[in-house]
Amino acid sequence: MSPRRLVLKNRLMPNPATAKRVDRSSRWGNPNICDPKDPEGRDKAPKAYAEDFIAGRIKWRGRPLTCEDARRELGGFNLISCPQDGHGCHASFLLEIANREEG
Repeated sequence: MSPRRLVLKNRLMPNPATAKRVDRSSRWGNPNICDPKDPEGRDKAPKAYAEDFIAGRIKWRGRPLTCEDARRELGGFNLISCPQDGHGCHASFLLEIANREEG
C-alpha cells in the first residue's frame, strides 16, 4: 500500500510507527496561515507551500528544506496532517515529492 495522508482524532495521540507528522508542530509544517472559514484561502495555502518549498523559502534552522530531505525523512511513511475535508493540504505535495523516484 502506498503512503497516504492520515488524520489523528486527537493531537495528543502518539504517531503510528508508519507515520510522521507534517503539521505545524513539525519542521514540515505549512507557515502559510489561512482562515479555516475561508474555502478559497484553504486551497491557496497548500499551493503557496509548494511554491515556497520549490523556491527554497521553506527553511528549518536557517537552511532550506529540499526534495532530498523529504525523500530521506518522509519517504515511505504515511503523513499526519490537517483534516481531510475536501480542501487541499500541503501533505499531498510532501507525499508526492517524498515518494517520487529520483531522476
